[in-house]
Amino acid sequence: MPRIHPVVDLCDAVSLATAVPIAVFDLDRIDGDLQVRPATGDERYQTFGGDTEHPEPGEIVFAGAEGNAHARRWTNRQTGCPP
Repeated sequence: MPRIHPVVDLCDAVSLATAVPIAVFDLDRIDGDLQVRPATGDERYQTFGGDTEHPEPGEIVFAGAEGNAHARRWTNRQTGCPP
């Protein structure tokens, strides 16, 4: 696994050991409440590579009030940084 940040690395290790996905969020960088919900398809998701994607409608996302998806697919795909 690539090393990203000590907290993220710890969560990755726990996820691998338990087979339960774990997400870590910097709530100071998220507007409003973070919701776990099906995507509408309008959310913006910024990849680690800097590309912007839109989750498929119905895909589970962790979304903020600003319309950004901060994690997708039950946390197994997390954004590099919020747009």
